[in-house]
Amino acid sequence: MVLLGGFWLLNFYRENLSGAGPAIKPPPGDITEDINTTGMPLTLPPGFSIEIFAKDLPGVRVMVFDPMGNLWVSQTSEGSVSLLTLEDGVVSSKTSVLRDLKNPHGLAFDPANPLTLYIAEENKITKINTYTDDEARPTITSLPEGSGHYTRTIGFGPDKKIYVSIGSSCNVCHEQDDRRAKIFSMNADGTNLKEYARGLRNTVFFTWHPGTNVMWGT
Repeated sequence: MVLLGGFWLLNFYRENLSGAGPAIKPPPGDITEDINTTGMPLTLPPGFSIEIFAKDLPGVRVMVFDPMGNLWVSQTSEGSVSLLTLEDGVVSSKTSVLRDLKNPHGLAFDPANPLTLYIAEENKITKINTYTDDEARPTITSLPEGSGHYTRTIGFGPDKKIYVSIGSSCNVCHEQDDRRAKIFSMNADGTNLKEYARGLRNTVFFTWHPGTNVMWGT
């Protein structure tokens, strides 16, 4: 019985814990200086490192890469959306593409039109055609604005529809606008708006499990 138990433990270790030593044992000394070059008091798990990628971008909230490999960021408190052009993985230039927006937050590229960028402001969702001279920014749908949570997260789901989260206007109250504290889905042109989930104080970010297509939100 003892031998059988010992064999089971050995087999369990081989199948589940082999190679896990670096993750479950204390590191051999202080390795933070080797993996953290930011100058900030951050710690990371073994095998990870962190460094400063871009500077002087106040209010950055959401980041999305375009098909060209460049990075678009929303700067909510600044009311702008900026483009970071990359060369060999390094930021070579920063351009403020959109200004004077109302609390821009969510960004999403259309899978069917990979160079079309959707922007979620507090009060609406618009879109632009990137890398063109087309300056049009049509409104896809309007959104409730005012008190309470003002960040609007958007993303294209596995069904190719665009989803938007709208936070509550308060902490304890009866909402005056039935669209608050919910997530909605719609077609890429803003039609067929449907309630997807409710009772969500403020889902700031969400994504889909790649195997089950189930949405997870924070």
